[in-house]
Amino acid sequence: DISCVAHLAYNTRLTIQQMSTFSRRRSSLGTRNPIRAIIFIISTYGEGSCPTSAARFIYWIKEKTGLINRPEGSNQKQIETANCKLLNCLEYAVFGLGDSRFGSQRYNSAAKKLDSSLSTLGATKFASIGLGDASADLEYDFETWQWK
Repeated sequence: DISCVAHLAYNTRLTIQQMSTFSRRRSSLGTRNPIRAIIFIISTYGEGSCPTSAARFIYWIKEKTGLINRPEGSNQKQIETANCKLLNCLEYAVFGLGDSRFGSQRYNSAAKKLDSSLSTLGATKFASIGLGDASADLEYDFETWQWK
């Protein structure tokens, strides 16, 4: 169980929370007293989309990286530069749940995009991205990843 791994490897307690419960108003991400570490487990479905349950969080990430709601007269690079340290107190890891039968462009694309966006916002990886493959053995992929 991943909470045991977090305790053994990092001497910390892990709280498990669904991405659907993310609220910009209640989140400490990007504030003076932020959450210090997060392990994201995210699936990819259909044409490489993020799951509906992660919609609010993904919207917030896209907003902060300048992919949506860009202020008039600004470009994506200006937004990225302005927010590049927003998550600099956050350490993170991402594990994706995908299916390689949908092709390399779609395989775990939600996890890859999330990983890239968190890095753009200044967060630091404490583990390499893990990519689980439903057409092989997701449990084995996860077990292997969590002990790296």
